[in-house]
Amino acid sequence: MIHHAVHTARPEINCVAHSHSIYGRAFCSLGINLDTITQDSCAFYDDIALYSSFRGIVLAADEGIAIAKALGQKKAALLQNHGLLTCGRTIESTIFWFMSL
Repeated sequence: MIHHAVHTARPEINCVAHSHSIYGRAFCSLGINLDTITQDSCAFYDDIALYSSFRGIVLAADEGIAIAKALGQKKAALLQNHGLLTCGRTIESTIFWFMSL
């Protein structure tokens, strides 16, 4: 439901990556946004959302819609207590952003 909601809200997006990576989950459990203090993190300056309202039911349509709304026009989101999400016009850009994040 998360991917579907992002694709519906952002028709220009052709790919959405989302995973519960160990480091992504650990960072997202902090409930803070990414500080742009390194060269790599600067790529996300003003282009990453923090979604702190995760209710734990990823198959609920309203949860996907809320995540897509929080993402807005940004390329990445930190889903608090859940994981990372990136999106892009190509598979390559989406995966690059995901691996960078």
